[in-house]
Amino acid sequence: MREFEYKIDQLNTDIKRINRLLGISDSDTTTPLAEVVKIEIDKLGSISDIRGGFKIFEDFKLNDSLKSIKINGEQFSVGEEIYNNLHKSEKIVAFVYTAGEGYTEQAAEYNENDMHIQGYITDVLGNMVLEAISEKFMDDLKMKFCEDEQQVSNQYCPGYCDWDIREQKKLFSLFPKGFCGISLSDSALMIPVKSVSGFIGIGSNVKFSKYKCSQCKKINCIYRGI
Repeated sequence: MREFEYKIDQLNTDIKRINRLLGISDSDTTTPLAEVVKIEIDKLGSISDIRGGFKIFEDFKLNDSLKSIKINGEQFSVGEEIYNNLHKSEKIVAFVYTAGEGYTEQAAEYNENDMHIQGYITDVLGNMVLEAISEKFMDDLKMKFCEDEQQVSNQYCPGYCDWDIREQKKLFSLFPKGFCGISLSDSALMIPVKSVSGFIGIGSNVKFSKYKCSQCKKINCIYRGI
């Protein structure tokens, strides 16, 4: 089991990326909205608490008929789409990471003070930081395993395609309680909200496949459209 921490300056938080998420064109960088964005970007370092961890499993069982993966006695019914992307794996990486509680707290404070634009921007920035964490984490995994001629799949999370989000409770049972400061609500939602968990496949026959957002029913997803 391994843990990691990132500082905000280790991530790709380029202003153009943020403007894209907010619908601000390159020619609108001096508008009042763009100025507010710049102010909120300067706060990223102070409101971020970026932590994560992962565990690598080599002993797991696949069930072709059920489209499931059994790890540590827990059966994960991941659905056909995810199963097809993971079934050639030689290792399964279970992972969690978070941007921290600061984004939710800051957005709530803004909204309580009727500063709804700032609240919205803060929420979007939290999603962008999650994207950037995802990219950095994947780059680190690829650097570690691709040297051994192994490939790394995409990240697959409960709630994606036909993987029931309630199975997040099973996934969290693979880690110590409160691992990386992340917990689950009774409805299996992560706390802090700006958090991600899931599986990654590793193996010589694994392929990285882009997310098929058009086939996914999850609306509030940081990977939609990437």
